[in-house]
Amino acid sequence: METQKLAEIAAALGNNHRMRIVGFLACEEMCAYELLRFFDFTQPTLSNHLKVLREAGIVRSRTHAKWTFYSLDLELMEDWHDAMQDLCLGDPTGESCRQLAARYSGQGS
Repeated sequence: METQKLAEIAAALGNNHRMRIVGFLACEEMCAYELLRFFDFTQPTLSNHLKVLREAGIVRSRTHAKWTFYSLDLELMEDWHDAMQDLCLGDPTGESCRQLAARYSGQGS
């Protein structure tokens, strides 16, 4: 995962409300109505937060009848977690910091 995508995901997660939404969706798939009861803002505000999370690829949506259900893209979140861990803590395989930086910038192998 390139640093641009890492930063895009981090930016989407850089909001308290969106972090809470991710926390709820980590437990289970939910529709907007279910999510809204946990927040003190309007449905359009929730829709905006969900849009930011969807555009970053963090959240997936599916429509069933008149309802839209939201879930986390767990594979993306696991990749992001692993990349952030490698980038911030180094790679346990012994890959050098410069090799890691090059890999995440799209310049490495």
